[in-house]
Parts: sequence; structure tokens; C-alpha cells
Amino acid sequence: PEAEMEGTAMSLLPPQFSMSNSSPLANSGYELVSACGFDDNARWQVVGEDSQMLAALLNPGQSIMAEPGAMLSTSSFIEPSIDCGSAGLAVQRCMCAGESCCRTHYTNSTSGQQHITLSPGYPAKIVALKMDQYPNGFYLSPGAWMAGVGSSQEFSVKCAPSFLVGCCGVGSCCITLFKGSGDAFLNAGGTVLQRTLSAGEKVIVDTHALVAWETTVTMDVKCVGGWKMMCCGNSGMYNTELTGPGLVIVHSMGVERARLAFMRASVGQ
Repeated sequence: PEAEMEGTAMSLLPPQFSMSNSSPLANSGYELVSACGFDDNARWQVVGEDSQMLAALLNPGQSIMAEPGAMLSTSSFIEPSIDCGSAGLAVQRCMCAGESCCRTHYTNSTSGQQHITLSPGYPAKIVALKMDQYPNGFYLSPGAWMAGVGSSQEFSVKCAPSFLVGCCGVGSCCITLFKGSGDAFLNAGGTVLQRTLSAGEKVIVDTHALVAWETTVTMDVKCVGGWKMMCCGNSGMYNTELTGPGLVIVHSMGVERARLAFMRASVGQ
């Protein structure tokens, strides 16, 4: 019966899309990011559908770092703490990059394994990154980072590539730079796609659709079109242009795009 159902589903596809490598998504260069994940070695699991959560087991002495407010539930033996790193960097993250100035830490101080569950700050999926595969790190959109487990991860801020990119691209004079090892977890709303750009390859994305991009990727902005498009296209004046090489992660409904949609709906009412 399962094979029969699968055959029926395939028959509903147009003939030109029956092969996965001929689908519009495959031809676009993007691939769908898995909605859930499990790592037995790192002992974490992403569960849920649209509004996901991260369940992790901490070994004795192990800590998990998270965005403030991410904790959903925890063992009574887990010890919480909070820090800002250096005062200068905390101020830069908060005032210039649109991030929280603090990071929370949850540490297992017992001799046995303990559990903790984390969730994003808005209805979102969780994207897991193996940071060992990306030694140069990532630039992150504001609010994209959620947690890091079993790893040493560092944050810093970098100036936007240009004044125009800062004003019309990332929306800030600074961008969050994230490096480290182990596993990191990002917030992403709606459908999440990723694309690995080759050297010199370009892609245009809506600014609010960006989640993260490797530091090897160059960012610029490009006009959405003529003045009619700028005034009436409901896409602003500029889109973001990304040039490879490197990985780019986008989502269909980030918190900024959802906020804009609610604001437009309320104005229309």
C-alpha cells in the first residue's frame, strides 16, 4: 500500500517534475533544510513541526549557551548563569548589531546526565549547524542565533561593508560575526532553504529573508527596479545581493517579515 500511495503521488506531478533533479527548487540551486534533526553523539534532538524546540542531554560538567529567554524546561540540577563577555563587545552587540547584550549558560554540575529543553523566541524552526565544517564562521541576521551546545563559540561585530549596505541591507551599521566549534542552532521561520554559492556566483534575496551567510560570501545591495517598483512593488528600494563562495541560509517568514505583515494588516483594517 505504501508503494502504491507513493506511485500515486508521483503520478500527480507534471512529467517534467517527476525527477527530483528537474524540479524548480533543484534547478534554483537551493535545497530544503531538514525540519528536524538528531545527533546521538552530541545528544541533542530538534523536535516539532513549525514551532520547534531543542532537547539536549548534558554530560557532567557540560554547558549549553543560549539566547536569554530560550529555556523551556530543565532538570532541577542544572545551574543557570549569565554573562555579557567584555563590556565593549556587549554594548556593540546591543546598540549596533540589534542583539542581546547577554548570553545565558546552563551547566550540569552533577555526576550524571541532565536534560534541558530550549525554544526560539518566536514561532520558528531550528536550523542546526556543524560549526567544525565552517572554520571561517557566519554572519548572522539580528535574532538568528538561539543556542550552542558542546562547543566553544564566540561572537563579535563587524562593520557593514558599506554605508549603503548598512542602511538598506542589514539595517544596521554592524553585523554579528559568529565563530566556533561543535553544534550551533539558529532560529528560522516558515520554510528554510540553503544554497552553496560557487566563487563569483551571485544570488538576489529579500533582505528580511536572510538568516545567515558564510563570511566568505560578499554582501551588496541592488535596486529592486525602477521608481514604480520602488513605490508600489511592496519590496522596499533595495534587495540584497550575495556573491560566493559560501553557504547562504534563507527563510520565508522571519520575525521582521511577520512583523511587517501584521503592521500592514492592521493599517489596512
